[in-house]
Amino acid sequence: MGYGRNIFRYAGVPVDFEEIQITKDSTEDEFEKALVCIQRNGVALQGSIESKYGDVNFSLRHATLRTQLDLYPNVPHCRCHPAVPCRYPDLHLVLIRENTEGEYSMMEHEVTTRLWGTG
Repeated sequence: MGYGRNIFRYAGVPVDFEEIQITKDSTEDEFEKALVCIQRNGVALQGSIESKYGDVNFSLRHATLRTQLDLYPNVPHCRCHPAVPCRYPDLHLVLIRENTEGEYSMMEHEVTTRLWGTG
């Protein structure tokens, strides 16, 4: 979080940060408080949230955030920086990636204890 604060400070942007830490060990109440904070402020800087892979009873925090906040699309607009030499300097690329369905919702795999076709 320190890097994010420094960027705003160096840019002279007056921002009051409300920092909430969420980890794989955070309780559901702590996660809900973070969700309410994001909804109240209307903005968030989110880093990577470690997950408990392999635990079928645990929902992934980043996937839950995207679903709860209805963050369906991720639409980055990519273009060349004027100071960096580039083969196609006028190229603009827009990528659209869905965040709340399919593989990004972590619903593409079904965990089972039996082998395929054995029962």
